[in-house]
Amino acid sequence: MDRYESVLNTVLAPFPVSLVCTYDTSGLDPAIVANARRTHPVVSDGNGSERPSPDFRDPGELLRTWNPEPPPPPAWAPRLAQPTDLSSARRFLREEAAKAGVTSERAMDLTMAANEILTNALRHGRGVVAIWGWPEDGRFLCQIQDDGPGIADPLAGYVPPADAMEAGRGLWLARQLVDLLQIVPNSRGTTVRLYVDR
Repeated sequence: MDRYESVLNTVLAPFPVSLVCTYDTSGLDPAIVANARRTHPVVSDGNGSERPSPDFRDPGELLRTWNPEPPPPPAWAPRLAQPTDLSSARRFLREEAAKAGVTSERAMDLTMAANEILTNALRHGRGVVAIWGWPEDGRFLCQIQDDGPGIADPLAGYVPPADAMEAGRGLWLARQLVDLLQIVPNSRGTTVRLYVDR
């Protein structure tokens, strides 16, 4: 949730809108309050006076720090190595999601999101190394690994492209379809992990 609160500063910047988020600082975990101060440029103590938050951090900078490399998939996680076409990758994900109890609607959302990521990996990432799909803690995870350098912009896909022909529409669409999408460049290439609730 914190990453989305941070990104809203960029997404809503062009619009004449203000959001007010209320936090009961007396009863919340101090870590939640600290993150709120990092993601909100202005804070108030509740008496109506506002001041700049001294802890506010630029959304791009903050997302970089909140995007560590995830642990590897479990050894038992089903894996499709070097898929040769998009249809076999989609079929693999649909089948694994169904086995894990993901509803057909959520499995379709995941499959469509993964298709966008796979298309990007094939176009820009020098091919897909492997795809994994496995259940974990009430969610279904899909990991796509490629050999490409990744995307430098930590805000990529959070803001919709201005026009239908502009690059980045697939990544924006993928973010709309899943509960969380992480893109992590690493020494092996790029890891993209997608999460949907089961």
